[in-house]
Amino acid sequence: MNKPFLLSLIAPFFLFLSAELIDFFPGSIYYLLPLANALVIFTVYGMVKNSSFYGRLDFLIFPLVFLNGSIASLLILNSRFLAQGLIFFSAGMIWYYIKSVYFFHHKPIFYKTFQIRNISVYGNFLSIFFFSSALFGIRSFLNWPVWGIILVLTFLFLLVIYQLNWAHKIPLADSGVHILADSLILVEIAWSLSFLPLRFYILGLLLSAAYYIITGLTRHYLLGTLAAKNVKAYLGVGLFSVIMILLSARWI
Repeated sequence: MNKPFLLSLIAPFFLFLSAELIDFFPGSIYYLLPLANALVIFTVYGMVKNSSFYGRLDFLIFPLVFLNGSIASLLILNSRFLAQGLIFFSAGMIWYYIKSVYFFHHKPIFYKTFQIRNISVYGNFLSIFFFSSALFGIRSFLNWPVWGIILVLTFLFLLVIYQLNWAHKIPLADSGVHILADSLILVEIAWSLSFLPLRFYILGLLLSAAYYIITGLTRHYLLGTLAAKNVKAYLGVGLFSVIMILLSARWI
């Protein structure tokens, strides 16, 4: 059994155990989370072949953001059932991504077309939800200043949108301005949402919906596939989601 394949099995299992320990012993996050991040870096970085240093880093963005977003969201959950569901789902998602990277570089015959691209689209949406919900929750619990949350979200938006465009093979020279513009718009939305009297996970869902619409339309534009049907689809899904979220929200 080769080393990359073995790591693709060991890493998700260790991440699962780490998340379980953090859930039961929150204080362990100070040493388990750095270890979990180091394992992801070691595993994914070692799997990528024939790429420069920066090319290898591109493959690391999604699993690291998703891992830390999941753990951050785990800390604010007060339901053991939901926490266990999140742990199983997150470990499975990271395993699927690592397996996709392994197939892409070592067993291309098993790699499904657009596999990493599809993971990036939906996984980054979840990452935004996990991180933003956790940050809004932390602000509510610890009375953090809004500017601190906005600073973290700004970096997160830049990183995630860059990774999304990279997964779709859109050159940075073409997408750079759009990454900045989309991030600025989302930061403005996040700033406005922070003043609404809504629960933190509702705020996270609203921000995630905005992210999905904005990045989806921009992506189609950059790929040259933007059409009226795409605009209607994204706006329709987005508007429906926002209405359903607000109707089911508890205004405090």
